Amino acid sequence: MILHGCSLAKDHDRIIVRCGDTDVLVLLVYYFSRGLLSDHVYMYAGNSGKERYIPGHIIVKQLGKTVCECLPAAHSLTGCDTTCSLYRIGKKTAYTKLLKHVGAVSELQTFHQDNVATSVTVARAYALLLYGEKWKNIDTLDALRYTLATTTDKSASMLPPTEDAFKQHVLRARYQTRIWCESHIAHQQLIDPVGHGWSACDSGGITQTMFTQPSAPVEVRDLTHLYCTDKTCLSGRKCPCLLAGLECIEACSCTDCENQNNRSDDNTEVEEDI
Repeated sequence: MILHGCSLAKDHDRIIVRCGDTDVLVLLVYYFSRGLLSDHVYMYAGNSGKERYIPGHIIVKQLGKTVCECLPAAHSLTGCDTTCSLYRIGKKTAYTKLLKHVGAVSELQTFHQDNVATSVTVARAYALLLYGEKWKNIDTLDALRYTLATTTDKSASMLPPTEDAFKQHVLRARYQTRIWCESHIAHQQLIDPVGHGWSACDSGGITQTMFTQPSAPVEVRDLTHLYCTDKTCLSGRKCPCLLAGLECIEACSCTDCENQNNRSDDNTEVEEDI
């Protein structure tokens, strides 16, 4: 579609693409910002009951060249047809943060061309912004996970991904962004997806590589709740760890914790027996 659009631009000053896919709109905006499409670009979306023409050239004028060239990377990192989204972080948040902080994440323009370490660094900076500007002093997703788990009442699903899982996500997003940003090339030199967030299956296909390391230490892997604020941890009504039959750990915010002291006493007895 983009290849044909770039070809038609040589002889036509207006093109209309009939499609309702967000991915296509992102690419139209991206390629228009690079000067590879006609002077007027529209995406015809909807149906006969509710149809509309979305002017891509006007969107580029309003957003600016830098934002438009960051869009493919931002879109793939926040979820598209081939990549996962970050839980409960929608496209409105993704684009609002990009517009507001484009200077801090401008390297998303070359996200698909940079080395893996650089791509992960700029993607991490963008992801941290998506989880809230008040965490700007935190520099890794693992540190943010720990902070949110010990200072808020967020469920495990609301925590950001681990650094290990996020790297695999970045590799998939980087792979997809490269394909998008080379859509104007008739014969792309596609790289093997295996090793870029994907793994080969015994059956001959490929599957996503979700992580390469454990998501949490074995001591806390079965915890469903880390935010314990009870002072004594004597009642299961107040101490979720006690209610779940688990001992409190350092991540809990309890103070004079009997549930944790019991563990210490038990360890002492064991050491004495030994």
